[in-house]
Amino acid sequence: MSDGRFLILAILLFLVACEGNKTRPVARVVADGLLNPVGLTRLPDGGLLIAEMGTGMGDDSAGVTLITTDGKIGRFISHIASTRDSGDLAGAALVGIDPDGQTLYVGNFNAARLWTWPIDTALALPDKVLTTDMLGIAMAPQVIDQLINPFDIAFTETGAPIVTDASMNGLARQTDDGKTQFIYHFPRLPDPTDNRRTIDAVPTGIARLGNEYLVTLTGGCPFPVGGGQLVAIGERWRSRIVVADLNMPIDVAIDSSDYIWVLEFAEFRAGGDCFAGGDYLPASGRLSRLDAAGQLQPVITGLTTPGAFMFADDDTIVISEVFSGRIVAVQPPTDETLWPISVADIRPNSQTLTAKSIPIATLTPKQPLTTEKSE
Repeated sequence: MSDGRFLILAILLFLVACEGNKTRPVARVVADGLLNPVGLTRLPDGGLLIAEMGTGMGDDSAGVTLITTDGKIGRFISHIASTRDSGDLAGAALVGIDPDGQTLYVGNFNAARLWTWPIDTALALPDKVLTTDMLGIAMAPQVIDQLINPFDIAFTETGAPIVTDASMNGLARQTDDGKTQFIYHFPRLPDPTDNRRTIDAVPTGIARLGNEYLVTLTGGCPFPVGGGQLVAIGERWRSRIVVADLNMPIDVAIDSSDYIWVLEFAEFRAGGDCFAGGDYLPASGRLSRLDAAGQLQPVITGLTTPGAFMFADDDTIVISEVFSGRIVAVQPPTDETLWPISVADIRPNSQTLTAKSIPIATLTPKQPLTTEKSE
C-alpha cells in the first residue's frame, strides 16, 4: 500500500473479517475519544482529517484531528474556541480539501472566515500542533456578508468554495477577490406536526451534482419529526425539494455510481428541550440511499448522532458520531435485500485508535465595554 491509495490501512484491515463473504456486513469502531467529531475529509495520501466541535464548555478544545495512513492519531490543528450557541455545540464543524488536493479548508463558529493550509506533501502529525494564527485565510468577511457558522463545503467547477452556514440559513461562495458572498438564503420550513408553525431551515451538508448543489436542511427547534428536507439549488439560485419528511438530515454525498445518499442525525424526543442537548433518541440516526424512484432506502441504522459520512475504498463508508466521540467504518452487504443493517451494538476493539487527551484552556470572558466620563 505504499502508494497511499487506500484510506487508512487501520480502517481497511478489518475487511479481512469478511473472509470473502460479500453478503455479510462488516462494521467496526475506527477511533474513539474524540471531542464531538463532525466533518470528515480524505487526504490525497489516504489519511483522514476530522473536524471536532470540542467540549462546548467555553474553552479552546475544538480543532482538527489527523489519522495517518500508518494508523497514528493526533491533533493537527487545535486551540479553537468551543462554546454553545442556543444550546448547540459551536466549534469546528467544517473540514474539506479542494478538488486539486492542494488546499485544506477549515471552518469554525464565529471566525467570520475559513482557514487554509497548503497540502504539497503527505500530512504527518506535527511536532507542534498548528493554530489558526499559522493558517491562511479564505472567504474573508465583507461589510455585510460574513460567515457565522460554516458547516460544510463543496466547490464550483473552477474550484471556488461554496459553504453552508447553519446560523445564517444561507449558502455562501468565495468571490474572485477572496471575500464572502451569500448567494442564497433558505426560507423557513413548515412544521409537519403543527401547520401554524414554521422552523429555521438550518443548512448543513452540501454536495455538488452536475450544475446543482444538494443541501440538507436539518430544521430548527423544536426539531419536529419529519421536519427536515434535502433540497437542490440550481444555477439560478432557486431551490427545489428532492426529499421531504426527514429527521434532522445533516449530510449528503454522491457515490461513484451517482446515487444520492442522505444521513439523518437523530429523532428528537417529543416535548424535549431544544436547548439542553440531551433529548436526541439514541441509535435513531440512519444513512439511506435514494433509489431510482426517488425513495430513500435505509442502508445503515442504529447510528448515534452521526455528523458526517464519506465513501472510502472497497465500498466502505466512514461515519462520524458526534456525541459518542467516535468514527465508525461500515461495509454494507452487496446484496441490497439485506439492507438495512444496524450498527447499534458495535463496540471498540483492539484495533480501535484512541485519541490522546489534549491541553485545554478555558476561554477568557470578553469584558464589557465601558465608557469613561469626561471631566
